[in-house]
Amino acid sequence: MVFAIPTNTCYWLVCNIYDKVSYEKIYELKHRQKSVPFSIVLKDFDELARISNLTQVQIDFLRWYDYPFTILVKPNDNFVFPEFIDRTVYKELWIRVWEVCLHKDIMDLIELPFFMTSANLAWEKEIYSSDWIKEVFTDKDLIIVEWEIPTRHTSNIFRFVWPWLELDYIRKNY
Repeated sequence: MVFAIPTNTCYWLVCNIYDKVSYEKIYELKHRQKSVPFSIVLKDFDELARISNLTQVQIDFLRWYDYPFTILVKPNDNFVFPEFIDRTVYKELWIRVWEVCLHKDIMDLIELPFFMTSANLAWEKEIYSSDWIKEVFTDKDLIIVEWEIPTRHTSNIFRFVWPWLELDYIRKNY
């Protein structure tokens, strides 16, 4: 099942990480090339520490990072890739952490981890309201969670310059 959910930045299209049909559907809905990976949302920072090679100092830094972020990490052996994933596309994982990017009341709707991408057509503006989602995506199978989005900013995207706290920004908005 594909959901459109509000976050601390914009609406996202999401599906369970092991749901191949919904994964494919999101690419179709967005008109997105399959060479562009989706981000993965993990439950919390403990899960991020478990599936990556980030140090505890780096994890603690992220806990207190002031802005919405997506962190690029190399997966370790604890991350189980779904069989249908092209691992050449997912050499790095683009990670968001649920506990800092989504409202707690939405947590029970979708099983974690899940794939996510901004709810917009490829190369179009991000979407900030459920009414706008309904205009762009008329698909009857899309479940839209209506909620007010507190900010209208895209996340910073970065990776750590290993093993320090220096950040290599892919996108910086703040």
